[in-house]
Amino acid sequence: MPVALLLVEGGLDAELLTPVLAGRATVLPSRSGKGGLALRTRLERAERANAGIGYLRDRDFDSDPPADRTRPSVDREDRERGSPLGWRWCRHEIENYLLDPAIVVAARGGSRPEYESALVQAALRIRHYQVARWVVGTARRGYPPGFELATRPAELTTLEIALPTDLSVAGTAGWARGHLDRFRGRIEAALGREEVEQQVARLTACLPESLLSIPEEALVWCSGKDLLAALQPWLHQQAGLTPGMFRSAIRDWMRARPAEVLSLLPEWAALVELMG
Repeated sequence: MPVALLLVEGGLDAELLTPVLAGRATVLPSRSGKGGLALRTRLERAERANAGIGYLRDRDFDSDPPADRTRPSVDREDRERGSPLGWRWCRHEIENYLLDPAIVVAARGGSRPEYESALVQAALRIRHYQVARWVVGTARRGYPPGFELATRPAELTTLEIALPTDLSVAGTAGWARGHLDRFRGRIEAALGREEVEQQVARLTACLPESLLSIPEEALVWCSGKDLLAALQPWLHQQAGLTPGMFRSAIRDWMRARPAEVLSLLPEWAALVELMG
């Protein structure tokens, strides 16, 4: 079923995607951030009794870049309807698309090799910081969210009205201790010093300078906002712009030329197809 309402993380997402999806879907920013997008989408679908609602979020450090970067990845499935509940960008966040060399050169002119060189230098400058952020993001994936610390035994999860077999003091207290021990074990496993050191070494190897020297890879692995901050000296030297001013200028150019944006960003063209 075509998506008529697309929920996104913030105002910048809505400003950029509204012209691109004009006539196909309404784009609405969520006030609950990325964490609440899936829940709000489920509630909207239940209230409107159709599946024509979905969401699109940043990938951030919550998952590794996908092998297929030609289209947004499915973030969650709606198993009842057998369709995606929402998607996530292949690149890190919305800013990463504003920094695309094809977009920047089309919007601002100048030499593409020169801009790509500045982008690569920015990525290399923040390489170790990005590794550190990936380490924290990876640890966060193993950290159990609050809702996973259920107050009922696992065997009752699918039963709305049911009690455990053993209701004695020893039985119930033993379940509580074991349940909390397992929860604590997951936290310690994710945040232990040895695990952190191993992740630093692993991710440093996964993000070598040779990888971040490829502009397309830098835009996938690095935070767009961090790249913008690292580009500040170059932006000031070239045009006397702050990162915020540069982002606004690129945003305005993209909003005014949705057809050109779709021709320059294949993943965005694929998003239009996904909307139906």
